[in-house]
Amino acid sequence: MDYMDKYIQFYTGENRQAMFRVFYGFLDALRIDDMTKLKTFITDDCIADFSTVGHMEGKEQIGEGLRWPGPALDIRRSTIWNFVARSKAALGQQSAYVQNIFALDDGKHVFPFVFGGQFCNTFRKEDGEWKISHIRFDLMYESGNNSFVRDKWKLMDYGIFYGHTPMINAELDAPWYVIPEDEEPQSDAEQIFDLQWKKTFGIDGGDWHLTSSAVTDDMFQNFASHKNVNKYNPTQTDGDYHGKKDFNNFLKAKQHKEARLQHTDSMADLVINGDHAVAYMFRSEFQRTKSRIYNRETIHANVSTALHIMHCRREDGEWKICKLSYIPVLEFKQLDDDCLTYDDYVCGGKKWAEIIAKW
Repeated sequence: MDYMDKYIQFYTGENRQAMFRVFYGFLDALRIDDMTKLKTFITDDCIADFSTVGHMEGKEQIGEGLRWPGPALDIRRSTIWNFVARSKAALGQQSAYVQNIFALDDGKHVFPFVFGGQFCNTFRKEDGEWKISHIRFDLMYESGNNSFVRDKWKLMDYGIFYGHTPMINAELDAPWYVIPEDEEPQSDAEQIFDLQWKKTFGIDGGDWHLTSSAVTDDMFQNFASHKNVNKYNPTQTDGDYHGKKDFNNFLKAKQHKEARLQHTDSMADLVINGDHAVAYMFRSEFQRTKSRIYNRETIHANVSTALHIMHCRREDGEWKICKLSYIPVLEFKQLDDDCLTYDDYVCGGKKWAEIIAKW
């Protein structure tokens, strides 16, 4: 089940709906290595810049360059997170995180290659149809059996910032900068979840103006349950942060703990009461749960490793985050391999606001 109809109902704008369909189709074609299908989602003069395989121009070069270079596989999972799409006239700008598990299965054990990255794509509307005109992709992490692609892809160099020369520049490519005024309105739910996408794009891309724009001046962050703030003492717990300055300083300090961070989140639940709202969002980190997803029972699941409870306030007609809490969790959601995206709030899953109220 791919839940496509649920996402089309969730996204309010026709352009946003169309760009979601196109990106979903593009990633699915990449997942199953169908370059004929993939070419239907890009313009004839499309440009592609991948940190893994370099610069390509035109359908034929892109189709050849993006072919899977490794062995035949038994499991091919690709998942979409933090999807953003904005448009004005015939221009669209879209971003999303992806997490992938490609694996061999010998009937007893699985041998996965796990990798995640960020797409930031430019769209163009031609003859009433949206297509991707510039694809940008940065690998953000990889682990496991990277021997599948080691001699064909440029992989992460964990000793340098970003792990490679970045293809995406937050200050130049983020959808909120490329199209400051989206011509399509958003529902309250879209605006609220968009705050998290903006915040994560900013922290992972090192753009602190973007993170600041998502929060109130009196922002309060309760991270007393958060660990891994001291690389020499991984059991040290974090604390509370008051105000926009402390919030940004926390993010800046955290960004440098690894070559590249990827803050993937799913939309778990949302409760709106007038000008106040509480969003429940699960953090997903395929690369941090190796021993738990590298087996035949859980490799087909989306795994969540933390719950963010995000309190939001509407000020002068604009939603912003005013409080953020962190709770460690471990939650699995079994999915078909051809299901590329799942959010409880969108897809009619668990009612997390009710569940958490009973904790």
